[in-house]
Amino acid sequence: MNGTQIENVLQLIDCNIELTRNEATAYIRTHRSEVAESLADNGAAIIPTSAGPLTLRVEDLRSAAA
Repeated sequence: MNGTQIENVLQLIDCNIELTRNEATAYIRTHRSEVAESLADNGAAIIPTSAGPLTLRVEDLRSAAA
């Protein structure tokens, strides 16, 4: 792989991360009560995205808030 190809792959990864973040945010907004209930009951919530399921953990939220 040359430098341009590597740069294109990294850009694709960045776009996928942004898409996944947007999908997760939209899901959390529309399923707020279910996500909150799962976090309270299980300490985690599974957020479906086109890149696969994303696990949101209470520990992650605490770390992000600190």
